[in-house]
Amino acid sequence: MMDVKSEINHLSATQKELVIEAPAEMVQKEFDKTYAALSRSAKVAGFRPGKVPRSVIKQKFHREARDTVTGQLVPQAIRTALEKHHLQLISEPKIHDVSLQEGQPLIALITLALAALNAGLMMVAIALFDRESILTRWK
Repeated sequence: MMDVKSEINHLSATQKELVIEAPAEMVQKEFDKTYAALSRSAKVAGFRPGKVPRSVIKQKFHREARDTVTGQLVPQAIRTALEKHHLQLISEPKIHDVSLQEGQPLIALITLALAALNAGLMMVAIALFDRESILTRWK
């Protein structure tokens, strides 16, 4: 499980805003893995496959590496935050803002659509409603 800081802001009964922050070490580790994978597969004129210096890889493939790291870390961080706060989504989260720089913490702002009540609470509410309706009918 990731060591992610998360904060929930209440927008409505079914919508929450999630702010997540993944530590800089985690971000750097993911960038390192991504650059290593790119280094093994990148074809750059003047270099043998697998022998391209990291500085060249960073220069030529920074955007691709950033997209890959974002694609890896953001979903993991969202899952971790949802588990931590015991939330259940009813649709895909909407990612509004992602701040990601190599060696810096990942910070993302996400809007979540949540179930109004979880299944257990809904069953209790139905049971109470039915009990009340039965009691009032027999008075």
